Amino acid sequence: MRPGQHIISRLPGTRCLTNKLLLPETLRAQDAAPQCRCRDHPRLTADAVLPATFVLRTAMQRLQFLRRMSSESGSLWICKPATLNRGEGIKLVRAELDFRNLFNDERTNGEPRRDWVIQKYIERPLLLAGKKFDLRVYLLVLATLNLNCLAFYHPGYARLTCRDFDLKSDDLCLHLTNQAVQQKDSAYDAAREETIWSIDRLNCHINEHCEQLGLDKDFAISGMQVSIRQALAHLVAATRPKLATACGCFELFGCDFLVEESGKVWLLELNSTPALACTTPPRKPSYLALSTKPWPSPPRLSTACSAVSQFCHCPDSKRNSS
Repeated sequence: MRPGQHIISRLPGTRCLTNKLLLPETLRAQDAAPQCRCRDHPRLTADAVLPATFVLRTAMQRLQFLRRMSSESGSLWICKPATLNRGEGIKLVRAELDFRNLFNDERTNGEPRRDWVIQKYIERPLLLAGKKFDLRVYLLVLATLNLNCLAFYHPGYARLTCRDFDLKSDDLCLHLTNQAVQQKDSAYDAAREETIWSIDRLNCHINEHCEQLGLDKDFAISGMQVSIRQALAHLVAATRPKLATACGCFELFGCDFLVEESGKVWLLELNSTPALACTTPPRKPSYLALSTKPWPSPPRLSTACSAVSQFCHCPDSKRNSS
């Protein structure tokens, strides 16, 4: 950063990450980029980072999705409005009729036409004591001199549903873990303190049940974090030409990940201006760490594919839980 100049908490070009329509397109464009030859960095593709995702802007795109859906009878999909957040407007799609009704309702109710994305639902998520969870991870990106990017990440925390998971239920409170949705659950007041777990608590739970879950010990602070770092490194490498255009700018993103029962980690979406309100006590240590604890510095990137495997670094577990 140039000394004496303002630092701006907004990066230009971030819609390619935070817009639900543009994120899959950005990652697919990266698939065609020159292959990274970093020793420790596996070659990732969009399909390895995101669950199968279709952008639904046009009639042709909707037809392509219907063909895919018809080839996977009985599969479950989750449809999201491209411009909404906090779980608003999300629909579960179990059959072609559900999908067609989604767009018929727009016409019948006179609602403005929306752009949608539809994503393969992870039907066998890793559960914590029977409850579905996802991970809210924080990514900090800074644009520096000579059009370089620095990226740092904080492992964040786990967000759980109030009630046990039931794949057959259409109750969104059993499928969406974000607090804005969980607060609508009748069980929220009683379960509120259990809807947020620290990463250390998550790791302890997995260690206690690792044989039953079929996961390695310390999975939450080792293998899971490696997968998250690789996905975030791939993301920032894909968007570096757009993000590194304004020296002195930075942005904090909230990144949502889901873990399959096999241990496979999937990125669901990125959010700009993530909420940092301490609505439950387990959030407080994570938020304090964001502002008071130093985040390790990764190597500077001189090209989009250099040092990608070391791009994002995890603060050690003990420091995060203080």
